[in-house]
Amino acid sequence: WRGSDEMWSAATWWDPIGTDEFGRDLLATAIAAAGLSFAKGCLLTVLVIVVGIVVAEAMTLARSSVVSSVVSIVARVLESVPAVFWVVAVVVVLKESRTLVAAVAFVLIVVPSASTVVAGELQRLRLRPFVESAYLLGVAEWRVLVRHIIPHSRSVLVPFAIQVLGGAIAIDGAIGVL
Repeated sequence: WRGSDEMWSAATWWDPIGTDEFGRDLLATAIAAAGLSFAKGCLLTVLVIVVGIVVAEAMTLARSSVVSSVVSIVARVLESVPAVFWVVAVVVVLKESRTLVAAVAFVLIVVPSASTVVAGELQRLRLRPFVESAYLLGVAEWRVLVRHIIPHSRSVLVPFAIQVLGGAIAIDGAIGVL
């Protein structure tokens, strides 16, 4: 296969959307960049969900209305401004490793919302008879969480994870534009 070696060439059969200033196929570049953005988005989504579950579990185990109220207020304040703007502001202010700063900022901004959503689901599932039975049998808290609660919270976690994935991909694109 041989594409165009010309810089900034127009679309051809070999280069369907043309080439860039180095003679590289723009379609191949776009496909590779999309895959990389998707992979980064998946990693950030998993990180947000895991940290959100840990924070939500701490909130539900504390059984403190103060902790829940503080996390809820922080989540509302952070949600009042789109996450993209928060992350761009952090990246512009810190000017360090942009990708790492963006990832940390995104996780910190989305975790309060994630933890409130997950905490509500954890509290709902803790009242289910099969979870109460596990507690009565003396099953450890972490085992109940891993074996019973998290698998049954998929109906809430999967749509939320898809929403977070979209935001994570958008964040990667916004940082790329900077």
